[in-house]
Amino acid sequence: MKMVEINLHKEHLFLQTEDIDEESITCFILTGRVNIINSNCVIIKSPEQIVIIDPGGLQSQAEYIEEIIGHYNYNNSPVYVLLTHCHIDHSYNLFRLFQQKKIKFKTIMNQVCADIFAVVINRNVLLEDFLDFKIPSYIPDIILPDISEISGSGLNVEIDICCSNNQLIYKKTSVLKEIEISSYQLIVGDIVIECLSTPGHSPDSTCFRVENVLITGDILFAANMGIAGTIGWSLKDLKHSVWALFNYLLQEEFIDAIVSGHGPIINKTQALSIIEKKISYLKILKILN
Repeated sequence: MKMVEINLHKEHLFLQTEDIDEESITCFILTGRVNIINSNCVIIKSPEQIVIIDPGGLQSQAEYIEEIIGHYNYNNSPVYVLLTHCHIDHSYNLFRLFQQKKIKFKTIMNQVCADIFAVVINRNVLLEDFLDFKIPSYIPDIILPDISEISGSGLNVEIDICCSNNQLIYKKTSVLKEIEISSYQLIVGDIVIECLSTPGHSPDSTCFRVENVLITGDILFAANMGIAGTIGWSLKDLKHSVWALFNYLLQEEFIDAIVSGHGPIINKTQALSIIEKKISYLKILKILN
C-alpha cells in the first residue's frame, strides 16, 4: 500500500500526490502541528471504496478532505467515515462534511461510540464544553456489533463484517494470537480493516490497521487523564489496552507506520518505546501490578 503524507502546514496538498495508481490502495495521511482542536486524519483510497478515519476538527482540514475526495474519487466510489474515538478534535469535521453536503458518505461506529453521539446525557464525553463546540445528536448509518455479545468472552476473536446496503453480516472466523485484545475485521469493499478495541482514553477507543499502517487514536498519549478529563476515562481499561497494544506490536512483523491521533508518523520501534514509558509511568503510580 502506497503511503502519502500531507503536512497541512508545510506544503500544497498535491505536491506529493503524483503517481497515484488508480488500481491500487493508497493511504493519505494528513498531519500537522499538535492541536487540541484537531487530529491527524487518514484517507484510504482503493479502486472500489474510500475510507476516512478521524476527519478532525479544523475547518481547513475538512476542506483538504473534500479536495482529496473530489480529486481522487474517479469512479464516484462509496465513501465511509470511521472514528478512533468520539472526542470532538477527531470527530467534529464529520458534522461539517455532513452539513456541507459536498461529499456523500456513510458513517460506521461501534456501539459505544454510537450511544455517546445519540444520547444527550453522554455528550460531555465528547469534550464539547472544553473545546466550545456543539453538535447535534447523531445516529450513524452502520453500527458495528458488540464483540462480547458475538463471541461470548469478547477476547481473542476475529469477526468478519461486510458492509452492504447498511446491513452487517458477521461470523467467527479464527482465534487471534494469545494476546488480550478484542479484534474483528471490517471489510469495506476491497479494503480490509482490522479493528482493535482499546478503551481507556475514552470508552469507545479503537485502533485500526490497514495492511502495514496502524492508526492508534490517542492511546499513545493516554497514560494519564490529560484533557480527556474524568468523563469516560478509565484507568482499568487503559492499563489493559496499553498492555494489549504492546503485545500486539511485539507479535506483528509487518507494521511499517503508526499514525497516532496527534504528532508525526512513527515506526514500530518508536511506538514500543513510547508504550514502555507509559507502562513505567503507570507502574510508578501503582496502577499496574
